[in-house]
Amino acid sequence: MLCYLREVRAVVDEAKLQRLMAEVGRRARGPGRIYLTGGATALLFGWRSSTVDVDIKLDPEPPGVFEAIASLKNELDVNVELASPEEKLSRFRKPPYRTARSSRRERRLVGGGPTGLHASWGRVWRQTLREADLFLPPLREWRERSIPIATHGRVEFFHYDLRAQALAKIARAHERDLRDVQAMLERGLVSVEQLRAAYRDIEADLIRYPNLDPEVLRSRLDALTRDPA
Repeated sequence: MLCYLREVRAVVDEAKLQRLMAEVGRRARGPGRIYLTGGATALLFGWRSSTVDVDIKLDPEPPGVFEAIASLKNELDVNVELASPEEKLSRFRKPPYRTARSSRRERRLVGGGPTGLHASWGRVWRQTLREADLFLPPLREWRERSIPIATHGRVEFFHYDLRAQALAKIARAHERDLRDVQAMLERGLVSVEQLRAAYRDIEADLIRYPNLDPEVLRSRLDALTRDPA
């Protein structure tokens, strides 16, 4: 039986994250957009001093971005994960090694090292991101609501729509996630009414997400955002 082990990397601080963005932009071969989410957003806004992973969404995918990330994750000792509020990837692990049938051309490992994503799986992996184990329905206008960070080369970097990030954290309801939501509210990055409106935006689509209970999500949202008496 194969065991898919996650590489242990050093934590990421703001300086390392800024360097990662600059180098990805420099090495990408064409234009595209990269959306940061999770700990990377918390780090850049300042309520966390470090993060373990840099979670990103590519839309559209900059040409050459996987090759850039493959080398940078080792050069900078950083974990980069393909993840966003509408994509939960915990059940889908990257295959760690090439198979006996792989051709010489397919031996390149996008992720680098034993837990890297084999190049021949690239199309399958990207399809998995779109079809498998979706976490939340995407909000309308999430692209327009995403916040610009910087442009490096021909690659634009954004914070993924903070309303969607907050709702995903409320749905997951881990202690750190809820602290993140409180930090967003305290800094005025999202508001109670924006979160309630965002929930209404996706409520009708939640029936397509059997792992989510709309009533539980709504009750968590109400409990977290209830105005103090």
